[in-house]
Amino acid sequence: MTAWTLLQLADATFPSGGFAHSWGLEAAWQLGEVQGLGGWLAAALHAVAVGPLPVTLAVREDPARFDEADRLWEAVAVHPVARRASRATGQALLASAARSFERPALTARRKALLKADGPSHLAPVCGLVAQALGLSAADTAHWVLYTAARDLVSAAVRLGIVGPIEGQRLLADAGGWARHAQATAAEVDWRHPANPFPLQGLWQDQHDTLYSRLFHS
Repeated sequence: MTAWTLLQLADATFPSGGFAHSWGLEAAWQLGEVQGLGGWLAAALHAVAVGPLPVTLAVREDPARFDEADRLWEAVAVHPVARRASRATGQALLASAARSFERPALTARRKALLKADGPSHLAPVCGLVAQALGLSAADTAHWVLYTAARDLVSAAVRLGIVGPIEGQRLLADAGGWARHAQATAAEVDWRHPANPFPLQGLWQDQHDTLYSRLFHS
């Protein structure tokens, strides 16, 4: 049932909270900084590969790393809007997965979160969910990279940057970038995440100053 579970997690109907965020795209678009969505998407996937994905894979391999990984991400998420988004989506994913799949590890972490025990960032939560549901490292990477690309393309369509068909073409192209990103992530030490796309965070921090907004971040 692993393939079924993977499809369920990646499906747009699974309430993980990602569609409420544009991950900086809305602010960058309003500021006139998006010159081509393909380049933005490729850069974003590379940023996932050297930042949150290695953390996710480390927690999937050993769930005992969760607290350390959560504290690490709290420290390295220096942009306030991005930090807020990571917490919100991590907590939403944890709540949905715990209630949908009823795995003891997820239920216990959810109870700890309700007692205000740690921020529960998205990257370590993805690793905990993957381990609890029996996803392989490869499937976990596919899930994380696909949902990152999916959320960005969905945001671009809703913002009117691209149409639905062009968005699907970009999502198809993203498969090649995701394969490269997956290989890159395997070479990264999860305790030393990097941010090769710092402008994304700077633009995202302008989100709260926008006059009108569709997304939370």
